[in-house]
Amino acid sequence: MHPAAACYMIIGVMRRWWLPETTPPRILLFFPGTIALVVAWALWGLFVGVPAARNAAVVIGIVGFSAAALAMFFAMARPDTDGRLQRHHQKLLMFSRVVSAALVIGSLVMAAVMVPWIYADENVTLFGQVEIQPATSDAIAITHQANEMVLDGENPYGHTNVITAMENFTTVTPTILRQGAFAGAYPMPTDEQMDAALEAAKANPDQVAPEFESTLSYPAGAFLLRLPTDALGVPPQWFYLLCVVLIGIVIAWRAPAHLRPVAVIGCTASMLVWNSHLGGGTDALYLLFILLGWTLRRRPVLAAALIGMACTCKQTAWFFIPFYIVLLLREAGWRRAAQSLAVIGVVFLLVNAPFIAAGPEAWITGILAPMTHPLFPYGIGPVSFAMLSHTPVPSAIFTALEAATLVAALAWYYRHCLRAPNTGLLLAMGPLFFAWRSLIAYFASIPLVVFGAALIDEA
Repeated sequence: MHPAAACYMIIGVMRRWWLPETTPPRILLFFPGTIALVVAWALWGLFVGVPAARNAAVVIGIVGFSAAALAMFFAMARPDTDGRLQRHHQKLLMFSRVVSAALVIGSLVMAAVMVPWIYADENVTLFGQVEIQPATSDAIAITHQANEMVLDGENPYGHTNVITAMENFTTVTPTILRQGAFAGAYPMPTDEQMDAALEAAKANPDQVAPEFESTLSYPAGAFLLRLPTDALGVPPQWFYLLCVVLIGIVIAWRAPAHLRPVAVIGCTASMLVWNSHLGGGTDALYLLFILLGWTLRRRPVLAAALIGMACTCKQTAWFFIPFYIVLLLREAGWRRAAQSLAVIGVVFLLVNAPFIAAGPEAWITGILAPMTHPLFPYGIGPVSFAMLSHTPVPSAIFTALEAATLVAALAWYYRHCLRAPNTGLLLAMGPLFFAWRSLIAYFASIPLVVFGAALIDEA
């Protein structure tokens, strides 16, 4: 075949299948938005990993690219964006095809490296020179230890210890607290302080080290839903990767037939989602329930039960509740909203009831730990500027910003949710962008959920 003919054939296939011409302009925003978030992620990696990169210019880049990405995802969630972008459709389509192809290739390369790495559960040497350790997270380590206790008939709340949990997850870096040896450290302990505190903690594993977060600080669904796979010895990362795959299946299955190729490409191109969960992220579990509950709200009891299950998995899911209730209030009235709120509450209490009964004080202490424990500032939002300072910045400033953002977002959503219901999925995360802890993991997966809800609405 002549090269020119082959090129024309490839272009023809791409025009029909790789983001077809019928793709709505707003859906295409997912791809430049993802690239912007990937750039923010790369800058964040430099900021935390390279001392020379800890400066205002890099922070401005992190905050700027993150905000630009979130703005594009917000526009994607608004149906009226299609009309505004219609005259730029062809240019946006061509750009998105190139960007999406690059993202898909990046995701596949990352999977080729990291999936065998998880399966082997040992160090992997890249290019014959660079040795990397298996990645996981203290959230996985703590919830795995919680399941071991449940299988032994014990109440894990009040009894977990991240240092002993690290015996099964040796490469975990535990969450640090501003107390004990770290009480005077700001914005972060030095590497020497970290090493010394870890050595001291490992030398006395029976004592809970005050410098490291050992509290089981999640609702019971965070570990109980993983109990069967943990009991079988399946690496936890596989469980969360399965949740990512299920999110993709839900989006592709419920998207209109002519947009299913877009759904498959978008899910595959979600590099940050794959990276987050290959490296120990856990958000896919609760976001799977959020996506199902949000898009099935015409079946109110089922939808509310799914939202309730999301709330049993992680406190981050709680931010979606006020937006979900406001949407139901505007779509179906106060009775439907009240009934759904009651179902959400009942599901949450049923899952957590055994542990509340076994030790209410320990359960409450654990659930509130993310809000009450003295955490260090960390994240991609404005708090990253506080990380440049060597003088402690009051966390109350960011709590106030977070609360003000939540109120403003709810007020806007109450007025506009009937025209743009899916904006609530992104507005729910808005307060966390201004929080004392605005981890990039909070924002890595939510664009895929917004993308999926927008596609499903096209059906």
